[in-house]
Amino acid sequence: MVEEQKLRSAAKEIDVYLTFALKQIGDGKQKHRFIRQLYGLYQQITLPLLIKTLERSLKYRIVDIETLERIAVLEMQKGNYQIPFPSVPIAKDYQERESYREGQWSDEVDLSGYDL
Repeated sequence: MVEEQKLRSAAKEIDVYLTFALKQIGDGKQKHRFIRQLYGLYQQITLPLLIKTLERSLKYRIVDIETLERIAVLEMQKGNYQIPFPSVPIAKDYQERESYREGQWSDEVDLSGYDL
């Protein structure tokens, strides 16, 4: 599977966990489903957070995806991880731009349809 190859090549710790987990799960549909779900988690969170999550899961011999997700949330709540924001340079003179100034004459947005 392509997903399995990508996971194994992402980090040594992921490879070690995947080897352990797949021995526990066995072959068949469950194996493929687990790999797809783990790959989905890999796409949703940062690599350092996934590694920390899988290290803890390996320590406690956990192979349930829902539990892995809860461990990831727990690790984030510890405050050890921050959401990576791309560094986008913001021009200091943006308020001087014509398009910014034109915005002052636009209509107010009607937010009455939302619970604020």
